[in-house]
Amino acid sequence: MSPTTVSFYLNGNAKKFNLSQATCEKIQHIINQYNYRPNFHARAINKCKTYLIGLVISRLEVSFFSQLVGGIERELARQGFYLVFSESDNDPATELKAIRYMNRIGVDGFILAPTFQPGESPIVYEDNILCGKPIQYVLYGTPSVPWLDTDHTIGTRLIFDELWRYGHRQMAYLGPELTGSIDNFLNERFRVFSQCFTEQGLEVKAFSDLNTLVAQIRDFTAVFCFCDEQAAELMLALQKRGVRIPEEISIVGYGNDSGVAKFVRPIIATVGEYKEELGTVAAKNLLRKIKEPSWEIPMRVRLAPKFIPGETIAQASLLM
Repeated sequence: MSPTTVSFYLNGNAKKFNLSQATCEKIQHIINQYNYRPNFHARAINKCKTYLIGLVISRLEVSFFSQLVGGIERELARQGFYLVFSESDNDPATELKAIRYMNRIGVDGFILAPTFQPGESPIVYEDNILCGKPIQYVLYGTPSVPWLDTDHTIGTRLIFDELWRYGHRQMAYLGPELTGSIDNFLNERFRVFSQCFTEQGLEVKAFSDLNTLVAQIRDFTAVFCFCDEQAAELMLALQKRGVRIPEEISIVGYGNDSGVAKFVRPIIATVGEYKEELGTVAAKNLLRKIKEPSWEIPMRVRLAPKFIPGETIAQASLLM
């Protein structure tokens, strides 16, 4: 049996080069007999690839990222690549240290959900930091880099349209304070929600403090919360005060956070982000760039979310 035939089998090309079942079984028997393992470093030198992808994210404890990582890892495994992972704890220095370490061990490319500071643009790394390796940014980015995220304009309009369809006109927004003119999802959700009201000749009132909103809750028939976690906190605060949901107030969240939903009743109406699909697309884009260097990763791709009705919306006419 020639070394070339064995190489075809070891590199997963048995079907491509029409190796017989008997030949494959014979090679596998010898591998098992001698407990043979291919030399990873020799393979990397020969192919100029390590089949390693560096992933740096800001916070794994956020449920969004756990599903994102799952999508990335499954797609990498499907294409024969492996993940080198680091959590930066939203610290730029830790993020940079992780990128430099991954370069030293020879990753073939990067997927980065960068650190994010309110009011500031995410850090964009130059080629000299990345050692010329391709990179796909996820969730945060700037117009100058390949950036993949959810289309929060579509998601927010889905929420407004649903509440409007139920007759709500006195709506409040609960979310973090705006962070200047930076284009990020923190600003986008409120900006679009406010724009929807402006188009109807109305004005929305925004709250960053939950207790302040709770004190004025009787002024509204519905509340759009920046995320499901805030929606859950608001619901619990109102339920402690005897306010019935949705009989007395309609509430909508954002993100379809399974970690929150299972602890809250009634089930939160929300917008679902395709978190695992974001990870899958990010991995596919990066691996295609690695395999086809002349191909350019799209500069901005936004996946459209979907509205999930839940049980926290009622007709506004029934609440007045």
